[in-house]
Formats: sequence, C-alpha cells, structure tokens
Amino acid sequence: MTTAEIRNLFAPETGAVILDTETTGLHDDAEIIELGIIRAATGEILFNRRFKPHGAMNSESRKIHRIRLTDLTDCPRFSECIPEVRPIIESAPVIAWYADFDKGKLQSEFTRAGALFDRCLEDWHCASVLYHLLAFGNTRQILDLPGACAAEGVSPTALHTTLGDVATIRKVLFSALKVAN
Repeated sequence: MTTAEIRNLFAPETGAVILDTETTGLHDDAEIIELGIIRAATGEILFNRRFKPHGAMNSESRKIHRIRLTDLTDCPRFSECIPEVRPIIESAPVIAWYADFDKGKLQSEFTRAGALFDRCLEDWHCASVLYHLLAFGNTRQILDLPGACAAEGVSPTALHTTLGDVATIRKVLFSALKVAN
C-alpha cells in the first residue's frame, strides 16, 4: 500500500473506521468484552460498549485491560449489538492495530450468535502494517502500539481501553503520515 493510499483511508469520503477490542483472553475461544469504533477522518465515536461474556476471563488479560467480570454484569451480550455493529463495519474500510486478531474475534462473536459476517471481512487494514510502511518503508512489525507512540513522540490515550486505543492509533498514523512524503 502506498502513502497516498494510506492517506486516502483518512479522507472523509472513504468513511474508514478505526476499531479495537478488549477480550477475555488471547485464546481462540476468547470473547469480546469491549468494542470501540471511531471515524478515521474525524475521531467521531461511532460505537463504544462493553459486553457480558458467556465464559471466564483470563487473569493475564484482566491485568492488561483492568476489566473485571463484575464490571460486565449489567452489560448486554455481544449478540444483542450485532444489528448496530454490522452496518458500521460492513460499509467502510476497517483499520485495527493487529487487524487479524480483532477481525477473528468479531467473526467468532458473529458465528456464536448465528449471524453472517461475510461482507464485514472485505476491507480490513492492519494499522501496525500501515504504521511500519510509513515509518520504516516495510511491513516488518517490530513496534507495538506503545512503541510506535514512543517512536512518534505521541502521548497514548488510555491504552488498553478501546476508545483510548483507537484514538492512539489515529494519532500515531497521523503523525507518521505527516513525516511520510
């Protein structure tokens, strides 16, 4: 992907969104417990919600995002919000730091709910790959999001919260785009 194509993702007319999830763990059957989506061009919040999982939470994940099962007791199940989430991720390019992870978790949640995820898979971009292309001219992913913040001199916004992470991804990519020719 070229710098111009990456820059175009942030043009208002593309409607691209930046997405992040927090999950019960990193394992295959981990569930989404928080989802945040913003408009790439403006930072407008399109979706921000927590979800009550069906299963347990991994203690390592809980240490990272600091969300406890008791925090989710009164939250809806992810399946209840699919009608609201689907049109957002179907209609626009989706940017996520480790896109394969977030896309896989969303696909699992849709499958668990018996909902189709087909058109939601079409136009995803890994923000880590985009950043490394802009900053280093290659796709060798050596920096995580906090590392990219340090490299760009960008202050992270509440890392390991979905809205904090999407805002930080946006800041990091904008910073890298300013430097790229």
